[in-house]
Amino acid sequence: MYIDQASGGTINIGFKENTTSMLEASSINSFLPIKTFEAEYSEKEMEDAANLLRSNLSIVTELIPSLLYINVDFINQEIQIGTIEEVNDADGLIVQKISEITRQNKNLFKIVTDPTSKTEDNLRRDRIRPLQGGLTIDSAPSTAGNCSTGYSALDSSGNPYIMTAAHCWYKQPGTGIYQSDAYIGTFSSIAHYGNNVDAAAIRVSSTNLLSNQVYNETTRLTALQVPGNDVIGEVVCISGRNRGETNPCGTLQGKSASAFWEIMDNGVLTKVWFCRGTRT
Repeated sequence: MYIDQASGGTINIGFKENTTSMLEASSINSFLPIKTFEAEYSEKEMEDAANLLRSNLSIVTELIPSLLYINVDFINQEIQIGTIEEVNDADGLIVQKISEITRQNKNLFKIVTDPTSKTEDNLRRDRIRPLQGGLTIDSAPSTAGNCSTGYSALDSSGNPYIMTAAHCWYKQPGTGIYQSDAYIGTFSSIAHYGNNVDAAAIRVSSTNLLSNQVYNETTRLTALQVPGNDVIGEVVCISGRNRGETNPCGTLQGKSASAFWEIMDNGVLTKVWFCRGTRT
């Protein structure tokens, strides 16, 4: 099931074949904007196939050394295998091997070259108080920045924190953090990096720095949505130092996404695999 924003929010419900359930869903179209369609693959089948690739990651990376991510795109009925460099698979042998690993038809898989492009918004470097989600931060004052602020938080004792990504100052608790030209706090030991989590807390100096505001947005953060409540096709927006002057929005294409992230660990460039995130 997914929401088609382009058609005004139509709820699309897919069935593996023309069944009684498909007819029953169509019959309530007068009450809700529902459209049924015959899906070649169910969301579970696609996620199971993607998970098999993740379980055989060493084989997949041997076939595709420049592997970047594995994403399920339920709307377009394909599993996208992203690469940093173009892969020559004119004879189809790579996709055939991937098909054998998952025991699914090779038409389910698509290899795409996806060199990530990033744009920066220099205004995010300006001093903004209280802090907002999406501002540029770094371990030195007045730089081009290294990471972005997330949302504000309090621990059980009422101590103030700003969330960010754990990969920013990996294994470096106690690092002083600056927003613009001003010190705001220290990178704490509250962090988790790997599998499906990349989050850390910055212990800031005062609750006066906290807010539920997002950079360049009138909408404020009022609640957290757990992944289990995600709906394919819903609108999702992001805000951060590498996302340009606006906070771009898109539609959720799938609820199963995996990717490599490179990080320096004690001077050694290391790849960490993240899995089962959502993708827009």
